[in-house]
Amino acid sequence: CNTWDDRVKHKKERADVFNLTVAKLMFTSRRGRFDIQAASTFVSTWVTAPDEDDWKKLLKLLLYIHGSTDLPLRLSTNGTNVVEWWIDGAFATHKDSQSHKGGTMSFRKGPIYCTITKQELNTKDSMETELVTVDDVSG
Repeated sequence: CNTWDDRVKHKKERADVFNLTVAKLMFTSRRGRFDIQAASTFVSTWVTAPDEDDWKKLLKLLLYIHGSTDLPLRLSTNGTNVVEWWIDGAFATHKDSQSHKGGTMSFRKGPIYCTITKQELNTKDSMETELVTVDDVSG
């Protein structure tokens, strides 16, 4: 990369690879690898202009996936017909002061629904973030 045009082209090509990889991870995380959903959603916030730190985070996620290919997705019964929810919100985690929300629903012994997204509503504090998250995820 000697000229300015070469550097810009190289930067765009790297960003395209980053974007494509994150898109594939997002698809995978919604279809069966619920364990990577939080990380892939977090990494997806930098697809427009990834820097070296973002590449390191993406590489860590890819290394985790490579090392955990033998982890099975287990769906089995525990003898009860109880639906359980785990819901959490993180206050002002993004640069635009928006919060992050997520939740998992489990029936018997296995997740049947997972969601992790940026909160649409700006909140004033962490308590309000938690309340909005519970309403958004369970509603």
